[in-house]
Amino acid sequence: MTVRINTNASALNTHRNVVNNSRAQAKNLEKLSSGLKINRAADAPAALNASEQLRAQTASLKQAIDNTEMSVSLMQTAEAALDEVSRSLISARQLAVHAANTGTNDEFMHTADQQEIESILTEINMIAANTQYGKNFLLDGSRAGNGITTGESLEFLDADHRATSSGPGGHEINISRASTRSEITGTVALSQQIIEQGEQMTITEGGRTVNFKTITNANVEQNMNELALAIEEAGLNLELVRP
Repeated sequence: MTVRINTNASALNTHRNVVNNSRAQAKNLEKLSSGLKINRAADAPAALNASEQLRAQTASLKQAIDNTEMSVSLMQTAEAALDEVSRSLISARQLAVHAANTGTNDEFMHTADQQEIESILTEINMIAANTQYGKNFLLDGSRAGNGITTGESLEFLDADHRATSSGPGGHEINISRASTRSEITGTVALSQQIIEQGEQMTITEGGRTVNFKTITNANVEQNMNELALAIEEAGLNLELVRP
């Protein structure tokens, strides 16, 4: 019996070329549709690695720009508040010079000048107490000496007028024990009877005060939740710990 193998070499060659062209066309269409030269690691492993590094670096630079813009906004907020303080101080100086003219001023004019100066001082105190960026109060002195530890050194981020200048070598600081948050425990537990009597609570921290009066038609848990919310809204750096 004779065995015959029929092979059409031209057809096989044509089929191979069609398959290769189809694959190349699919890759080109994928690049055109995505807009990317590299869509997967198989396209160019080395180029993909470089591309991912550049992409990560670009994201970091964008975030650094955003951080800088936020810092600029914070400084602009503080600058606007200080401009108001400067104008108020100029007005106070003008009133003081006016009050020094004892030849023409009488006691009523002196009283009026003094009242206006006291009003200006109250306005300055309000600006210092309420100027904030987000939850950060900028001029109330609560950010007097914030610092972070970096390696073996302590780097201070900011300071206020109460801070003294350091020498050429800086300040030497010895930390003997890690700091912990202070804790104050009440002597009388909050009960439903105390709530119904309308108990008044006053909490002060960092120059800010919360005045909270118990809600008579609420239970202990609800009053504790409202007190915690009032502390958070006032910007106090406190944590209400429940037994």
